[in-house]
Amino acid sequence: MTSSQFPSISSKLVTKNRECKQNQPQINKQVFWKLFRKHYPEFLITDENHQIIFSIFRYFLLQPDFNEFGIIKNKATLEKGLLIYGDYGVGKTTLFDAIHKIGRIILEHTRSTQLWFPRISTVHLLTRYYESQRDKTSNFKLGNYYHGKLYLDDLGKEDKAYNREEIIG
Repeated sequence: MTSSQFPSISSKLVTKNRECKQNQPQINKQVFWKLFRKHYPEFLITDENHQIIFSIFRYFLLQPDFNEFGIIKNKATLEKGLLIYGDYGVGKTTLFDAIHKIGRIILEHTRSTQLWFPRISTVHLLTRYYESQRDKTSNFKLGNYYHGKLYLDDLGKEDKAYNREEIIG
């Protein structure tokens, strides 16, 4: 995670109303940071990547100042999702796997879904889609992935469905 080509961030409209539900306490940054350091002590935060990492952390913690460093490339708002992109091997998946694991721990202990999100690789999603088209008894529904938070890993590695349909797009 020390690459100078750490991922870039763009805010994309994905879901409305990311605010915590009234009955769920907002997870504070001290709790998140403590869990992050406990489970990922080897994760390096450097001068090169700290602005991006802390912007992403603040986004998931619903901090209004999540774009304090001004690195979001368009109108940044908590009402949108994030598109994180960058070169292969710069740590995008590692970072989101860490957030995902911490989100699961928080979900198990507090029932708060603030940091929880389902995840799937785009290649796996497309494979399941292909299988569902061949097997009419399949319970897979692409529409189940249209709502709420979703972490799509390896975006761009998938082929077009049947070389003509852009399923992920």
